Amino acid sequence: MLYRFHTLCTDPQEKKENILKFYRRLITRGYKPNGLLPLFNDAITRMYQPPPAVPQPNPDANQRPIFFRIQYHPQDPPSATLQQIWRHELFKPPFSKALNEVTSSHRVGTIGISRMITCYSRPPNLENLVSSKRNVTFKNGPTVSSFFDND
Repeated sequence: MLYRFHTLCTDPQEKKENILKFYRRLITRGYKPNGLLPLFNDAITRMYQPPPAVPQPNPDANQRPIFFRIQYHPQDPPSATLQQIWRHELFKPPFSKALNEVTSSHRVGTIGISRMITCYSRPPNLENLVSSKRNVTFKNGPTVSSFFDND
């Protein structure tokens, strides 16, 4: 609730009034002040501290994935099997360099693909296969209100 007051109220006096009102309501409901004050103080200090720095991933060229997009079908092999085939046949074939160690003739450095991510899409359902779009066209003629009796 304190975070809500902090983000929704722009006026500092209004924030203070709402926090005090909330505190008094909790006291009225039977909460003890010695239990609430540490919680309120901790919440208020955390609101005004800068958020912790999130470590940014290192965009290493050898960590880029390749995406294999396939429409889901229950009879297709599972993703683990596709991963195993990719690793054995494409990423690190027997007696060859790994794919992330191969250099490209068009770029300086290695190709940089180190893993494959299998992305499934759903197959079309009945609504996609049958044209379900409604085409409402208005015909020229009298309006609906002209049919009502104005008496």
